[in-house]
Amino acid sequence: MNEQRNNTLDVIKTVCTFMVVFIHAGENSSLATYTKAICTCAVPFFFLVSGYYLSLNISAGKTEYIHRQLKKIGVLFITSNIIYAVCVSVLMLLFHDDLSGFWKRALSGGSMIDFLLFNNSPFAYHLWYIGALLYAFVFYSLMSVRKKQPGKSIGYLPFLLILAIVTGVYSDLFFKRSFPIYISRNFISIGIPSIAIGYMLHSAINKYHRLRKYALLSVLVLAVSVMLERFILHHSGILSTGSIFIATLPLAVSIFVFAATDERGYSASIMKALADIGRRDSANIYIYHLLFLYISDHMITGKNAVYLHTKALLIFIMTLAFSRGLQFVQNSFFKRKRPLTNR
Repeated sequence: MNEQRNNTLDVIKTVCTFMVVFIHAGENSSLATYTKAICTCAVPFFFLVSGYYLSLNISAGKTEYIHRQLKKIGVLFITSNIIYAVCVSVLMLLFHDDLSGFWKRALSGGSMIDFLLFNNSPFAYHLWYIGALLYAFVFYSLMSVRKKQPGKSIGYLPFLLILAIVTGVYSDLFFKRSFPIYISRNFISIGIPSIAIGYMLHSAINKYHRLRKYALLSVLVLAVSVMLERFILHHSGILSTGSIFIATLPLAVSIFVFAATDERGYSASIMKALADIGRRDSANIYIYHLLFLYISDHMITGKNAVYLHTKALLIFIMTLAFSRGLQFVQNSFFKRKRPLTNR
């Protein structure tokens, strides 16, 4: 398998980024709720990609990769939480929301414990992924110090994945109660096992490249399975708070295998554009889209039908434009700074 950057993976990263936006900004019609159930595979897919590139770099002898990623994710973790703390505070002042109540909840002992232990950011719930990614890379960095590879955590995978399922959407069935979503959605239950699977898939895909012909069929079957799971749980009255169904991670794996085994170089402009978004903008869109959602929901009052049906796409486009503008400013700033540092 060609070890160059995989264009299809970047295209799917764009699709999965939109899935995340749709989960948060999509309408709540009956059809949309089933679509959102399928979209729960998006974040596990991102973890799989991280594990895949970790394996790719380590197998190429680039042992410094994990430390470079730790620094990058650590900076992103700190800055994203600070940005949301500031921006949400400003927006609450502008829209006359309960700012003091927000900060009391954010700085309470319970919130800080949930933040530090379970990646549940008090400033924006979706930032759990950044914290989980950071903690998972810390875990695998410690494993590498002990000369163990991420694939060695295979023994923990069944338990951790079962933990995510039974404390999440199935918690009413097993415990007769719903747990807070961060109990089933953190670095332990999703981050560590998903990265380990992505790590192992790198070598598996190289050995069994013919897997691709089964991947697309698996995607279709598992997407239907997720919707069927949600239907059964909902109509049985036991659908609990959570983001991982039994078929969610297998669906993410099937999508990943389908993308990772596609070595085509795209000539179509639309595919090149989607791959470019996946490479350059997926992280920014993931981080900042909730700010644009918060602003638009406050500015567009009433039940505007057009807005409700197009909100997810609108938020995606607005955040994409913001991401490109942010990159332009950053590039311009560093271009001006570079000659000074060379003197």
